[in-house]
Amino acid sequence: KTMISSYMIMTALATTALAKGSTECRFSEPTGARQCFGAVGQLLMFHLPNTANTEVKLKKDNKYIILKIVKNQIVTQHEEFMNQSELFTNGTFKLGNAMKRHSGDYLLEEFGSNGTFLKKVNVHLEIQG
Repeated sequence: KTMISSYMIMTALATTALAKGSTECRFSEPTGARQCFGAVGQLLMFHLPNTANTEVKLKKDNKYIILKIVKNQIVTQHEEFMNQSELFTNGTFKLGNAMKRHSGDYLLEEFGSNGTFLKKVNVHLEIQG
């Protein structure tokens, strides 16, 4: 019964995400793990913490750094996202149209201006096509 309930909740979440026309994943919440669902071709946006006084690193599948932001400025960006992404001052990172290859586990780490660790947020993104 628990598996059926879990499946129904996951299906409802996926359906809600697919109906929006964009996939929005929130990394700005307190420390923890989240799931995010979307469809191929939808606008993909990550809501990151405002980094006016902090440093943020975003990694995918624990293999490579997608993005490094220091004081609201992109310092490092993975080549896959170079020409299709945009960072807004409110922390929204628009990645362009979602593709199956965007599916994976994302890890956001936030550090204070003095380098102290502030938080870690995990998001599993599933792009269905």
